[in-house]
Amino acid sequence: MKYGEYVRSVSGNYMPLLAPSDFVQYDELKTILLRDGAELFYNAWEESFVNLCSKVKELSADSALTKDQRDTLIEFQYINREALRKLMKKHDKQLGLIDIEGGLRPSPQQAIRTRMMDCALPLLQEHLSSATRLRVTPDIENALSPSNVSSPSRRRAKSRDIMDSCHPIQQASQAALATHGPDTQGADATQASRLRRHMDKLKMEVPLAPALGISVFFLLVSFQPILADLTKGGAGQIPYIEATVIGGEAVVSCFLGMALSRSLVTPRNVLRYSPVGVLRAVEDTLSIVCLNYIDPSLYATLAQSRLVLTGIGAWLFLKKAPNKLQFEAMATITLGLVAFSHSYGGSGDSKAIGILMVAVAVVCKVAASIYLDKILKEDGELSVILQSATISAGTIVPTVLYSFLVDWDRLSSGGPFVGWSGLTAILLAKILLKNWLSNVIVKQFSAVVKYVIYAVAVAGTYFLQRVLYQEEVTLLAVVIIAIIVHGAYCYADGKSWVPKPE
Repeated sequence: MKYGEYVRSVSGNYMPLLAPSDFVQYDELKTILLRDGAELFYNAWEESFVNLCSKVKELSADSALTKDQRDTLIEFQYINREALRKLMKKHDKQLGLIDIEGGLRPSPQQAIRTRMMDCALPLLQEHLSSATRLRVTPDIENALSPSNVSSPSRRRAKSRDIMDSCHPIQQASQAALATHGPDTQGADATQASRLRRHMDKLKMEVPLAPALGISVFFLLVSFQPILADLTKGGAGQIPYIEATVIGGEAVVSCFLGMALSRSLVTPRNVLRYSPVGVLRAVEDTLSIVCLNYIDPSLYATLAQSRLVLTGIGAWLFLKKAPNKLQFEAMATITLGLVAFSHSYGGSGDSKAIGILMVAVAVVCKVAASIYLDKILKEDGELSVILQSATISAGTIVPTVLYSFLVDWDRLSSGGPFVGWSGLTAILLAKILLKNWLSNVIVKQFSAVVKYVIYAVAVAGTYFLQRVLYQEEVTLLAVVIIAIIVHGAYCYADGKSWVPKPE
């Protein structure tokens, strides 16, 4: 994962103390550097640095902060310091060798500005010890003058001196560590362990837990259309009321979210998020109903059109429009979807109805995502867990209305659980787990990573269907699915692309 993606993925974890807008806008500054040149980049970098210092000063002066909140502030400083340092490193690399004192040498801006940040952003005194000190990274050891170039040992000693001079508070904390005894040392060791774990995350490695989560999410997405099809029990029609599954999942999700967040959803927020809940209710219900007319593989493939419509919707209604490469990837995905829908099995009115249902479901999904993106930025104080619970609460009413208006005959004759089986209950649990894992994927990585997993899951659905239903694998279908997956990957990869300055 690139550092800009990392900053975006963790910036929502610190609310309500810190909003995502308080973090360095890494990708925006990187774009300014590559597109607009050094002068504008300097101004933008310095503005971000001043905003960071102001926020840290404001929170540091708050005597009401708890120990956990002060630990959070330490992490916040480190994440943003690294972001600004890495941006200046990119600047020095792009600038190349420059004339310094009559000789060509690398630009010293990264080293100079890292020293400036270390002087302006001292860590909170009560959390410091010799074990928790943030050492200057190897990149800062670049020479600032010819006398510093000659000896690596002199450069390292110079870096340590710079760091010590910038952090006199840390020297005092070392003396305090020697004075206070085992209890204080134990607390410092705990803080050091916590900070080391956080620094390990900054290495951009994918540890076992996230990798396992992604794998489970991939399997859930791949198997959901097939499981929904299996709940029909071999019949041509779904024997249960589809909306009861979606409504049941929403009820469980709502109560689970309130329990985890220890907060209740408010009528005002339910009303505010109700468009998302209504659109999701329609989308999730149609994703089950359409399997009466098309098979799981065709549904999973056609559902990838949401990536294309999301890009178009962002271009029309949001500020973060796709770039040139992403539009090209969207064209590739669209051509692949057209080819697959025409070449895949099935024909006539049944297939057309199924495709129309998928189209409506995708439009609802995209509209919900665009509206949610807009209001999430305005409701930064609402935690992600409580937001999920609120959206689920807004999903309950439309599913109840659907059951009464569309399936009154079955509802009146057998109740809301008419036609349910063990597989239906498993489907509900699987949808719940997939939705919550989806939120985790977006928080820890990005929405683009989620879309790539959905695209790769098309291949998973196709091959699972071939194995479970003992159907023939065709080369044409495999090639078209590969093209669609490639298009989704190019869309994700193109997110970090910026044109070279002319």
